[in-house]
Amino acid sequence: MASVLVQFRVDDEKKKRADKICKEIGLDLNSAMKICFERLIIENGLPFEMKLDKMDDFTRAKSRAEKESEVIRRFRTALAEAQDKAEKMGFSDLSDDEINDEIDRSRAERAAADGDMSDPGEKMEKAS
Repeated sequence: MASVLVQFRVDDEKKKRADKICKEIGLDLNSAMKICFERLIIENGLPFEMKLDKMDDFTRAKSRAEKESEVIRRFRTALAEAQDKAEKMGFSDLSDDEINDEIDRSRAERAAADGDMSDPGEKMEKAS
């Protein structure tokens, strides 16, 4: 296929800005224009976007902190709801050992209801 020269005029400042962006992406302006032609044909319309991330480090860090704050807020809400529920059910003052005993009792009751008479604690040790 024969190669043809394509020329067009553009404002000098726009060319400088385009060159700078291309260099940051890792291209030269000529290669970027060839990519645009190829994508124009493939897409049968205007080519896809190739742009640099406009967020600076501070904005990125702020965004991450806001997301982390939301996760912490949701965790605290869930924890408060669990504490309220435990208090209503009379479990809020149980020690860790009492909680584990309660779990073991619950497992034993479930195993008995299912017809499994083995010790649930034994199963936990075997699984470990």
